[in-house]
Amino acid sequence: RKVCDYWVEVGKLEVELGVDALVLADDYAYKSGPFFSPETFRKLVLPLLKREVSAFKKLGVPVIHHSDGYIVPLLPLLIEAGVDAIHSLEPAAGVDIGRVKEEYGEKLVLVGNIDCDVLLPSAPPREVGRVVGETIAKAGKDGGYILSSSNSLHKACRVENVLAMVLEAKKWRYVGSTPVRSH
Repeated sequence: RKVCDYWVEVGKLEVELGVDALVLADDYAYKSGPFFSPETFRKLVLPLLKREVSAFKKLGVPVIHHSDGYIVPLLPLLIEAGVDAIHSLEPAAGVDIGRVKEEYGEKLVLVGNIDCDVLLPSAPPREVGRVVGETIAKAGKDGGYILSSSNSLHKACRVENVLAMVLEAKKWRYVGSTPVRSH
């Protein structure tokens, strides 16, 4: 509870400094699945998470939650807590962004899913562009997707691959609510 109170105070200071959103960076999962069952999460984590998110929402900023790993079984609980967006959606953990979009895309903004374990460090730039395009096509329908790597752009990520990710994204536009590659 004291840690939760501390982070609420930090969030208030960040909002006073002009941030556009607050990111909660608590990993809740391994690549193989959540640290806790949904039932245990509901009992131990959810009450404090709801308290923290509620305090941030009162400040008028969206709340993005970051967690590595296979977080999918906990997404309904993050939605219940009031989280606006989820980051990482780690493909190396088996997260299928198309399925997540289908099941939760009306309730959560999806952020990430561009692999920074293998794709950005070692794939050819053309492959990066292909994967980015597929991800935008799957996750971008009706909006609600922010292109991002599945974690930080660490030093192993090749500059040409990060550039390929950005250049591919620039080729996409919306026709109505559907993302379309323009050239």
